[in-house]
Amino acid sequence: MEIRQAKIESPEDRRTIGELWSEYLLWVNDELKLQYGIDMAAELDTTIEQAVADDLDNLLASFTPPKGRALIAHKDGTPVGIGCLRPTGNRTGEIKRMYVKSHARGEGIGRHLLDELLDAAKKARYLRLCLDSVRFMHAAHRLYRSAGFEIIEPYDESEVPPQLWEYWVFMGLELR
Repeated sequence: MEIRQAKIESPEDRRTIGELWSEYLLWVNDELKLQYGIDMAAELDTTIEQAVADDLDNLLASFTPPKGRALIAHKDGTPVGIGCLRPTGNRTGEIKRMYVKSHARGEGIGRHLLDELLDAAKKARYLRLCLDSVRFMHAAHRLYRSAGFEIIEPYDESEVPPQLWEYWVFMGLELR
């Protein structure tokens, strides 16, 4: 397995990020419909494809060093996961878009991505990290708790609109 910082200016990396984000958001939307009867895209009055395009245009630059990261995990030369970090406030960062393809789960890829993001956050001198994830992502919550994250109240910088908060878990970590 290889984990590397995406080159934001690279068309290939942008395409890979877009594909992974799209797969992630489609999976989240499908599970929200199945488990809670919620269509996230309809709630946000957009399509998944438009949300990904907007993210690539508006968020991607915030995932660049030294304060941010967009890490792509490859296994046997194929992209299998992504994890991002961005600044959100004074010495605070947010972990975003952590996703590992279903066929690669359980192989420690998520742990490696998270460890790399935590190292990057410390190097960027963040004092606090936060994240949000959907309630059904139990394995992700276990991973985050194992790294010291704890449940917190929804935070202002989260992209999750208030009407969806009941379906999300918000977590925070004080860095030392």
